[in-house]
Amino acid sequence: MKRICAMVTPCLVAGLTVLASCGGGGGAAPALPVATTLGSKVVSTSQETVYGSVDPNGRDTEYWFEWSTDSTLTNPSKTTPKTLAASSSVQEVNDALTGLAAGTKIHYRLRARNADGTGDGEVKACFHYANVVFVTSALGTGNLGGWANAGGKSGREAGNAICQALASGAGLQGRFEAWLSDSAGAPSDRMAHSAARYMRVDGIAIGNSWSDFTTAPYLDSPIDRDERGLDPPDKFRETVRTETRVGGNSRFTTGNACKDWTSAEVADWVGFGVMGYPDYQWTEAGYMTCAAPGRLYCFQQNLDLPQERCSTGCPGPLGWVWHVSACSKGLYQDPDCKYVCCNFFDGTRNCNTIPASFGGYTVTSCSYNTGLYSMAVSHDGQPFTVTCEVY
Repeated sequence: MKRICAMVTPCLVAGLTVLASCGGGGGAAPALPVATTLGSKVVSTSQETVYGSVDPNGRDTEYWFEWSTDSTLTNPSKTTPKTLAASSSVQEVNDALTGLAAGTKIHYRLRARNADGTGDGEVKACFHYANVVFVTSALGTGNLGGWANAGGKSGREAGNAICQALASGAGLQGRFEAWLSDSAGAPSDRMAHSAARYMRVDGIAIGNSWSDFTTAPYLDSPIDRDERGLDPPDKFRETVRTETRVGGNSRFTTGNACKDWTSAEVADWVGFGVMGYPDYQWTEAGYMTCAAPGRLYCFQQNLDLPQERCSTGCPGPLGWVWHVSACSKGLYQDPDCKYVCCNFFDGTRNCNTIPASFGGYTVTSCSYNTGLYSMAVSHDGQPFTVTCEVY
């Protein structure tokens, strides 16, 4: 449905305001183009592709994107205007933002102009080549499956579902996981150890890489912004459930992690952090009962992943994948570049058990040594170096 706004211009005659068609002409209502700003995708450390749609509203229309690190888009950079022929249907458009600095928050919007005027899309933000981190706006007990956004899951997986639901609801792109340890492992066992910057929703960096924020003096800034970029109250008093030490590689030595995040009992305990502190207390400040309310930390996982665990859609037991050297530097967002699941092995664990092609990939060479496959593969003419750890 098109929205047509009719304007009636007041005429001042003999000191009276008369609502009429001045000059007796009337005329057709303006048909401004409708611009809608959509999402974005990282292409490289200096380039981001942004998307939108334009309804030309029956006129020849030109469109362009504007962007800036300034949320007001005062004096923004602009893409070269492109033209759409007169049409009454919505058309998808995209363009590249170039010359970007890695680890910055970019504000952008789509604009479209025809003979009747200019239509502006909503200003959106992307975190260019940076991993987004936030503390949840929601609070709950240590039984994570009982939270409103748990999606029917339980334990640590419920924590991941909570992070994902809050991130998606706030318009944050990508996959998010909760900073939680349980009896099966810790964040360093599961999360990507990215070499890119980690930053809050308000654009402030907490660390320039995984190794930066997991080693002393730890965070450059506290994780005290929620998924909407808001500053929760009482940030030096409210607890964030973690059961994880500052390095991300071990759980607390006592407590039971709320029985692996399924208990809301007073008698069960879990380690917590405090969002207001950038030192070790951000994740290991003390212990709390599982009955008391607390928040979670959430980390984006799909930017510049060095490793991605294959847990669904792959035959055989779980494995690891690590591919480099092609496909937009291995970015998970690229729909044309899927991670290879490295689960093709049997008891002999040798290269003869790996098919010559799988999932659209062709294996050009393979070697196996002490639990690691090293393969050269190609996909659509692009070469990859893939290292697969199996266990």
